[in-house]
Amino acid sequence: EPMPTDPNTAGRQASQKETPMTATIVPTVNAHANIARKRAAEFQPGSEESRNVHAALEAGNALWHAVWRPLYVENPAALGGIEPVEGSRALVRSDTGAPLGIHGGSYTELQQTRCFAGVQDVIDSGDCRIIRCNTYQGGRKVAIECELNAATGEIKRGDAVRTKLVFSNSHDGTSNAAASVVLEVLACLNGMTRVERLAGMKFRHTRGIHAKHERSN
Repeated sequence: EPMPTDPNTAGRQASQKETPMTATIVPTVNAHANIARKRAAEFQPGSEESRNVHAALEAGNALWHAVWRPLYVENPAALGGIEPVEGSRALVRSDTGAPLGIHGGSYTELQQTRCFAGVQDVIDSGDCRIIRCNTYQGGRKVAIECELNAATGEIKRGDAVRTKLVFSNSHDGTSNAAASVVLEVLACLNGMTRVERLAGMKFRHTRGIHAKHERSN
């Protein structure tokens, strides 16, 4: 007589049969965790970082280039076990190789040095100073904040504490390069402020971004 079949054993045997093969995206870069940084401390007035964009980017761990790398998927049937992904590529940090984003052919990168070049002209005019450089998610987003002017005298609830210029760039495709004028307004007497955006402009990371960005400077 045939032995009775154990339903648990049968289930395990069924699950051990051929399973669908899934393609795993494998950028040819080192694996790095993209951990979001907390907001950076403000630069001291008169410091090199407050007067020089290059120094501010260096202090904010943002003085690197975004470079392209080919993109592959695992495929046991392909030569070497991987094959290229046509029409897609990975954008990575030049210093660590950490991946910043995966993009199609129409995406155009905007380097930090180019994105924030116009900030130096504003600083040199004497109208404002750099107060911080923030790097988020391992470099996927970078922002420079400048203080245009600070409030003086007695400040009451609802008063503008200071006006800021905020310049930002991204490499992961989730946001545009942007420049904004914002107000920090005193929300309560314990010092908490809220931000009000007054004006700004945005630049999509498409093939025309370099020309549009240069015209705005």
